[in-house]
Amino acid sequence: MVPAPSCPPAPIFSEDGILACLARHFPQAHPSLLLGRGDDCALLKAGRPLCVSSDLFLEDVHFRRAYFDPEDTGHKALAVNVSDLAGCGARPLGFTLCLGLPDWVDMAWLDRFFSGMAALAGQQRMVLAGGDLSRCQRLHISVTVWGETAEPGGFLARGGSMPGDSLFVVGHLGLARVGLHMLETHGRAALAQWPAACAAHLRPEP
Repeated sequence: MVPAPSCPPAPIFSEDGILACLARHFPQAHPSLLLGRGDDCALLKAGRPLCVSSDLFLEDVHFRRAYFDPEDTGHKALAVNVSDLAGCGARPLGFTLCLGLPDWVDMAWLDRFFSGMAALAGQQRMVLAGGDLSRCQRLHISVTVWGETAEPGGFLARGGSMPGDSLFVVGHLGLARVGLHMLETHGRAALAQWPAACAAHLRPEP
């Protein structure tokens, strides 16, 4: 996989500059997309019923810049949404991204943020269909994802579970919690001593 080219230095931090940087990381074409970014709405091509989920990812509520680097932030903001689709038996197709950007954000940070998010989007074969940008006092990330059930009638709702059903978990229970505790206590220095636990918190695999 060829890495996306870095965004050139921008003399003016503008919406056009941000969109140009974003376009270097996220392609427009996708089988589920009839019309992508650039209009008031995207136009989706839906075969099966769409499964939709949204999440907020807020600075100092869901993550801290003290130990989340920009790539981690981009990865996890999308990963938590992809996990919601997977939990319902859905295959991800695309997403929208809304950003509230404080004054400290610059093009270098955004380039790395988009890089981390685009790597996961490419792995999951997801398209970025649109979103919005605004100024904000703290970093505010809102992602909405959609996908389709892996097979007709295959949507797994919580209300469909019954006594006696088998439940399955993936990975090591509590590992991300250990990573959070170590990162809160030691900052990014914790990565050296507890790499698996920190990775489970910083870059979870959907």
